[in-house]
Amino acid sequence: MLLASLIFLLFVTPWLVRNQRAFGQPVFLRTNFGAELRMGNGPYADGTWQYYLHPVHDVAEFHRYQQWGNWPMSARGETKR
Repeated sequence: MLLASLIFLLFVTPWLVRNQRAFGQPVFLRTNFGAELRMGNGPYADGTWQYYLHPVHDVAEFHRYQQWGNWPMSARGETKR
């Protein structure tokens, strides 16, 4: 476990330093995991890819995603159909 943690830090540290320099504040890694989890397991999930819920396919959703970020967007509890 310790070795795995050290290897993880070895690979992540350069990116964290880059984020600190680029943004002027600590920014950890960011993914779209929350949005994908919501689309795959939220209301109306039926095992298919629900492209209409993805921010890439709706300009208004994309702007909202940019403003709110991943987790608030995923947790807002709204879905379009």
